[in-house]
Amino acid sequence: MPIVVKELEFSETDALAFVTVSLNGVTPGKADVYCNDAYVKVNFPPFLFEADLFALVDPDASTAVVGDGAVKLTLAKVETGLWNQLRPSDMTKEDLRKRRQEAQDRAQERAKSAQEEKAKRKQEEHYKLVKQQIEVERAARLEIENLKKQEAERFESSISEWKNSLSSTQQVPGQHQADPVTQDVEEEDILLDSTVGRIDTVVRSSANQQRVDSKIFEDDHDSEASEAEFTEEEMAMLKQKVERQMKAKFKSQIRPPPRQSANIVVTFTDRGALPTPVARESEDAKWKVRINEAYVKDAQTRSALVEEPLDLNEKNPIFLKDKGNAFLKRGDFQGAINAYTAALDLDDSQYTCFSNRAICHLKLGNFKACHEDCSASIELVAAGRTATNNLTPDEKQHLAKMYARRGAVSGMQQEWKSAEDDYLQALALDPSNEALKRDLEEIRNAKRP
Repeated sequence: MPIVVKELEFSETDALAFVTVSLNGVTPGKADVYCNDAYVKVNFPPFLFEADLFALVDPDASTAVVGDGAVKLTLAKVETGLWNQLRPSDMTKEDLRKRRQEAQDRAQERAKSAQEEKAKRKQEEHYKLVKQQIEVERAARLEIENLKKQEAERFESSISEWKNSLSSTQQVPGQHQADPVTQDVEEEDILLDSTVGRIDTVVRSSANQQRVDSKIFEDDHDSEASEAEFTEEEMAMLKQKVERQMKAKFKSQIRPPPRQSANIVVTFTDRGALPTPVARESEDAKWKVRINEAYVKDAQTRSALVEEPLDLNEKNPIFLKDKGNAFLKRGDFQGAINAYTAALDLDDSQYTCFSNRAICHLKLGNFKACHEDCSASIELVAAGRTATNNLTPDEKQHLAKMYARRGAVSGMQQEWKSAEDDYLQALALDPSNEALKRDLEEIRNAKRP
């Protein structure tokens, strides 16, 4: 059952209301704030603050700041004007419950509307992105089509230029230019044999190709002149020229000399007089012995590691207590509990470990464990003391804290009689403590039917 916090600081203007609630030592990260237009709640376990507001506020324009040990609420009023109080005083519990439920329904409706609006905006953005992607792809296709069209026009233009240049350089029958024929032969990426027949095939193919092209684009020459064959002398001249050009082309290419032969000697490990199968079996036996020895050595090493701790400080109760204090300061309550428990396992006479572990249990809501640790700390301090006068001032202060903490835990569990007895014990040790007096008065008021 949470402890209801009633103490607060309230101030206001015509447009805003300011509320400050103390966190009572609770970590700011554990505070949870909820607000709708008629109700506000701050949950910081084990404490709870809630208030039905005097008038309606705008939750979207209101803010909450958690820090410096308090929660500061700034509530924006729907209607301007002074409230003069935070809570309404002329409404019954049933009216407040109904008003709170209506405010919750309005808050849920606003949240639903906001979610639908967010989904609608997201869908519109998606459609917009899809449309933009379609436009980009359409532009890319148009660009590709334009490039294809330009390339086709460029190719057709080059074909037309080639046809015009070829028709302008046609030869008269009986006259042959050696350079075009030689050029055609050089463009053929082939290797010529030393035989005349191979060269004759290449030359005839090139020459016939040129003549066929001349026949296609010639309009004024007669058919008999265009079909004339080369004479034997012309063929011989072409063969000689091609041979000279191919020899000059391959003359600079010097072939590397053949590799020199050599013998590779392969040696094998000498196994002595033993045959090969017997030697292999002996090697396998040796390996089995070595593997077994390695297993035994590894097992011994592991057992030694298990028996010996990794850190000698883990056996020092003072070190473990300091470690628990460090965890407690950082807010790692479970880690602090583990450290204090390890310290008490080594030395159970450290009453501060019990008291600090009780704080951790209280922070985590383990009220029963907190009650037990407080009792253990009280017993350790009071052990051997026959009267209160025998206690040192530090021990009195420690006992007063333990009695008050145990009483607070009993109050959280609604065990009012035990809580009152513990607070009376605490006041007996520290009579001038005003906070203990106020807590005792609250417990007595809660105890009354």
